Amino acid sequence: MKLGKEIETLKNSAYENAERKLEGFEDQLLSELSERKSMSFRQLDTWLSDMEKTLSGIVAEAEARRNAEEAKHTEEFRSHMNKLRDDLHGQLDKLSRNIAAVRDNIVSQQEAVMKKLEEAPPDGEEKI
Repeated sequence: MKLGKEIETLKNSAYENAERKLEGFEDQLLSELSERKSMSFRQLDTWLSDMEKTLSGIVAEAEARRNAEEAKHTEEFRSHMNKLRDDLHGQLDKLSRNIAAVRDNIVSQQEAVMKKLEEAPPDGEEKI
């Protein structure tokens, strides 16, 4: 019986020793997992921050490009409108010159007719 009791004591001692070691292992494992979790979250936060900076840079670059394109198109539109305005003024000047030429022609024809009328003998008089 003494042997059985010693075996039982040894067995209980082994269980207690294994239990203590498993608790220590469990505590160490939980500690390591918590540290890894914290490290993973820090890495994720760093990555997200870097991604946000990258996206902000992309947005700023896209906005700058869009503004440059808009400015370019605005300048092209303004140049085109100025050319159209100049062409229109040229056409109006040409039309004004043509109208003046027609008016001068009508005035000269009217003067010629009036001169002929003044030179013509009045109706009813005989020509000598």
